[in-house]
Amino acid sequence: MTGPLRNPSFRRVWLADLLSSLGSQVSRMALILYLFQRLDSVAGLALLVALETLPGVLAAPAAGVLADRASKRAVMVAADLARAVLLLAVLLDPSPAVIYAVAALHSVATVAFQPAQASAVPLILPPGELPRANGLAQVTANLVLIGGPLIGAELFLATGLTTTLLLDAGSFVLSALLLAGTRIRSADHGPAAAVALESAAPRLRVQVLGDVREGWRYAAGHGLVRPLVLLFFVSLSCVGLWLPIAPFFIREFLGGSERILALQLAVFGAGGALGGLAAPAIVARLGQGGTLLGALLAEAALMTVYSAVSRVAVSVGIIFVWGIVVAVAVVPFYSILQTVVEERFLGRVFSLLKQSENLALVLAMGLAVVLRGALSSHWIFTAAGVAYLAVVTAVTMAPSGRALRAVR
Repeated sequence: MTGPLRNPSFRRVWLADLLSSLGSQVSRMALILYLFQRLDSVAGLALLVALETLPGVLAAPAAGVLADRASKRAVMVAADLARAVLLLAVLLDPSPAVIYAVAALHSVATVAFQPAQASAVPLILPPGELPRANGLAQVTANLVLIGGPLIGAELFLATGLTTTLLLDAGSFVLSALLLAGTRIRSADHGPAAAVALESAAPRLRVQVLGDVREGWRYAAGHGLVRPLVLLFFVSLSCVGLWLPIAPFFIREFLGGSERILALQLAVFGAGGALGGLAAPAIVARLGQGGTLLGALLAEAALMTVYSAVSRVAVSVGIIFVWGIVVAVAVVPFYSILQTVVEERFLGRVFSLLKQSENLALVLAMGLAVVLRGALSSHWIFTAAGVAYLAVVTAVTMAPSGRALRAVR
């Protein structure tokens, strides 16, 4: 065993993340198929996706404060147990209304888990191990992206909803047990913060809104965090157009069937796994900032090229490279944040990222609906790629971009 997995605490956090992520993908696919069979409605599935996204936008600021002020281990354990209980609630009443309510609450629990997990890693590992740890996380995430929906579909079709959700609930419980025995160093909140927390404890009162504003001011005033959040939002807003538009693009421009979409998703995940393996070596050679900006420029260029290719085989090849590039970008992105952000703000910064992600995806869905009425799928992808390329180029040439390039 090599690299960050030699650290027993990181090994537990990584395995717990694998189990909870796989459980989320499996249960999500099972519930999608169940609703499809029961409702046979596009609107019904769209509502499920919306409820998986919007509550997270609202809960993210408070989740970040919780990750900074409470024990990160306790937050992750509570989120896992909550998700297990929510799945069991569906078994008691598998009506669409209950499934929608569970989807909304499940998204809140996930938003609580992810910032706590991301901000716990730099408290476990030294800075030099972070690129390798994030590379491993990208490999894991992409393997889950490939396997989770397939496992969920096969389990549901072979055994039904009850067995599938019971197994998923078990994965969350096992994740919680792993985390409960994990040692995670407490974040350094500074002397003033420590006094404030001590004095606030007897009153059982946390200044959530003040803490949220403090986190936002910190992110907005930080010379590296600000451009990183901007790039993250722009990237997801442009690339987020792919999923709702891709079926039309494949049918109208590539002349393929819906199965090509599934193939491209699987190929993207395979590329992402390869990119996660390669990213630490690339970061060691080019530096974290140079790797990140280069990968983002490559992603924008690939999206533009993808829009102009009309052959299925070439399109699938581009998607594979696209997956590699995304993983290569994500590794230094997280490593830089985990290194430069003060420990007392880690949870709030990562919750801000999660909120930005959800907002960007909602924006992308809205843009897809609006643009689809005015442009062909080919021109939507072209416009998104060019806009993405323009923003990344502008940030790269700005002083903040030069500061990012200097980050080794």
